[in-house]
Amino acid sequence: MMKTQSASAKAKKHVLLVDDDLEFSSWLASCLEAQFNVQVTRASSGYTAMNELLDRFFSLVILDWDLAGMSGFQALKQVDQALELEDRLPLREVESRIPVVVLSGHEPSKIKSAKREKKHFRIHNVLSKRHGMEHLCEAIGALLNPEPNENQKVAI
Repeated sequence: MMKTQSASAKAKKHVLLVDDDLEFSSWLASCLEAQFNVQVTRASSGYTAMNELLDRFFSLVILDWDLAGMSGFQALKQVDQALELEDRLPLREVESRIPVVVLSGHEPSKIKSAKREKKHFRIHNVLSKRHGMEHLCEAIGALLNPEPNENQKVAI
């Protein structure tokens, strides 16, 4: 029996990456896709992120805290409220909160005012963009807990 590519594509976790730094988000998306075999959807604003979150389910949300126009926190708050009002939205049937990784140019300790628990989202970690790119990719990849692929080193 022949395996189809669509079966493996369905098994991929879907990540929403929200960052208005297009060069950074392009690099991080490429890193996550290559090293952790996930599908990454990119959004460059809080408004676009809201539309994506209201349209489909994501296994993980990576969110820049300092977005222009609407902050990452405001976008999560708006989606959380919309999910309470609309029965047909994709996150209504999810029993656990969607993990969120917050990225910031500031030190993580400076982001204290945000309520870490929302009804549909849970801020799992706050990572500083000041850390190296490889560190960010590895830290986010560890949350995905994916199966190793041929690009990853496997200890035997």
